[in-house]
Amino acid sequence: MPQRHLLVGIQDAADQTDRLRDQLVDLLLDGGRGAEAVAVRREIYERRAIHQDYLKLRHAAQQAGQWADLSGWALNLLRDRAHAEQWYVRELISVLVSENLLDEAWAAAMANPGQVPESQWFQLIEVREQDHPADVIRHSKRDAPLRAHQTSIWSQPATRRTRPRTHATDRSV
Repeated sequence: MPQRHLLVGIQDAADQTDRLRDQLVDLLLDGGRGAEAVAVRREIYERRAIHQDYLKLRHAAQQAGQWADLSGWALNLLRDRAHAEQWYVRELISVLVSENLLDEAWAAAMANPGQVPESQWFQLIEVREQDHPADVIRHSKRDAPLRAHQTSIWSQPATRRTRPRTHATDRSV
């Protein structure tokens, strides 16, 4: 149990650090020190490169009048990360959707389907089916056998598997 307490403590410290950073950036922006606020956001985005940090960088840079210069760099950083480490694909897709780069988001998901959580697929399908219904249908047909396998009783942990009752008096389950 000591390890769990340590992990909770580390997460609490990280959350507090993010809140303090948010306050610092707000103070810098309010004080007319936009370049410094953007530098704070850029530093954390370079380190973590997650959707949340991208949005915060964009917000600060827009307020400081620097987004036009940074937007290409920020997208390319995340594209490079997603290419090098598959985990970043979901972050890239979230950023692309928030930037309304829906064709690129779809292409990234189709190129790395195993890295896209189901909830993100639902979001992509929802925005894609309006203008490209054939793509959504092809995707659904291609992945239907996989989804059926993933949701079958045999893909569940053994503790959750139950044999169907054959009769109301069958108590062997």
